[in-house]
Amino acid sequence: MEAKLKQEIQSSPCLFPFDLSPDGQLVHFVRLTEEDYRLASFMDQRMLAEAAKGGQSFHSGNVSWNLLLPWARELDVRCDFIFHVSHAGSTMLSRMLGEHPQCFAVREPWILRSLIDPSANHYLRDFLALWSRTYRPTQRTIIKATSFVSQIGTELMQLANDSKAILMFVPAETFLASVLDGSMSDIDASAKSRLDRLHRNPSMRHVSLAQLSPGERAAMCWLVEMESLKTIQRTFPNRAQFLDFDLFLLEPESHLRNVSQFLGMKGHESSMLTSPLTKRYAKKIEVPYDTDFRSKLLEQSKMKHAEEIARGIRWIQAID
Repeated sequence: MEAKLKQEIQSSPCLFPFDLSPDGQLVHFVRLTEEDYRLASFMDQRMLAEAAKGGQSFHSGNVSWNLLLPWARELDVRCDFIFHVSHAGSTMLSRMLGEHPQCFAVREPWILRSLIDPSANHYLRDFLALWSRTYRPTQRTIIKATSFVSQIGTELMQLANDSKAILMFVPAETFLASVLDGSMSDIDASAKSRLDRLHRNPSMRHVSLAQLSPGERAAMCWLVEMESLKTIQRTFPNRAQFLDFDLFLLEPESHLRNVSQFLGMKGHESSMLTSPLTKRYAKKIEVPYDTDFRSKLLEQSKMKHAEEIARGIRWIQAID
């Protein structure tokens, strides 16, 4: 039984490590098909909720960490990364790249969020190895991390020593317009942890969350995540490349070609750009969404929230 489980885990990503028990002793696996990976916007509880909404459930079970560890150690770490600020098109890019025959896209694995704690560093290499499994030997995994995982981006790239990273962002004004018009709950939920990261810089310890307006809180979150991306780029100047999503949308084929070449993938830009998934809202593929619709929403938000956007921009300028 153990030999069969080992063979299945090592030979394919069909058993996806979904969750890690609080004591770190059990890994919860979910059985997925390649199409399940392709359709999932996020490899977390939202994936299960979406499946349940459609009347689907995944087979799952637990494997002890002590049993799994030597099996994971026998696997190579072969993956690249997308690190990003939120609302910067990272899910769309991941979906596009996932249409390339050489790419296996894994979006925001839930376990990775819990591994930002320094006490969990010893798990990083082995889970990267598990996420590096692909359905075909010609594929290479690209992991799109959750935005705040960028703070351990340098550690992840050190463990994957031939990895490359796309660092996705939007300018502050675009970010503020995006979040102030409907995503402030996400900003507020993470504001304290991001402020703690800002306070690691002694010169920033005067910043108080209670004194920040909504636009300034959003600006603080953008600034913190941009600093994480800059740290990755400074540490790995030849292995990390910035991508401005606003500019990407102006010339998507050209930028997608550059990204693909940087990651070592050839051709297929046309099929990646024409995939039906790119015409849907990346986080909810049942919702139609395109560049024109995004532009209209941003312009409306910039008018509606002009004062808070201006406050946020001034706050960033004062910090810089």
